[in-house]
Amino acid sequence: MNISTHELFIGTWTLVSSEFRTTEDGEVAYPLGENAKGLLTYDRCGYMSAHLMRSDRSVFNSDEHLKGTPQEIREAFEGYTAYYGKYKVDNVKGIVTHYVEGSLLPNWIGSEQERFFEINERNLTLKTHPMKLGKNDMVGVLLWERIV
Repeated sequence: MNISTHELFIGTWTLVSSEFRTTEDGEVAYPLGENAKGLLTYDRCGYMSAHLMRSDRSVFNSDEHLKGTPQEIREAFEGYTAYYGKYKVDNVKGIVTHYVEGSLLPNWIGSEQERFFEINERNLTLKTHPMKLGKNDMVGVLLWERIV
């Protein structure tokens, strides 16, 4: 049975690792910690959703989500990222493009997030274009494992 690359994307994936490597010397950083968690979903209708977070996020002192302290809110925001929208797979270029319709980071809304991919029936690796993180140009490398 020959499965197309687009069909291989369809499903739900759990995050195995999330690391960012400097383009200069390959030094590795973990903006969401070494044990980040995440869930990535692609459906047959062309929509996707991505959620990534630090596994060690602190809980708020209050059970009311709008009653967090400024520090609690900042740490929660900085330890989580999420976005959703349509996607398109370009098999020739080896790129999947996420057309962001909604995002925790408002600046991403309306953007196109390109990811270079390597995929098989069990694993998906997504790599970003180089981006500025702090003083360094870095490439994000996220390894996902299919769960559904």
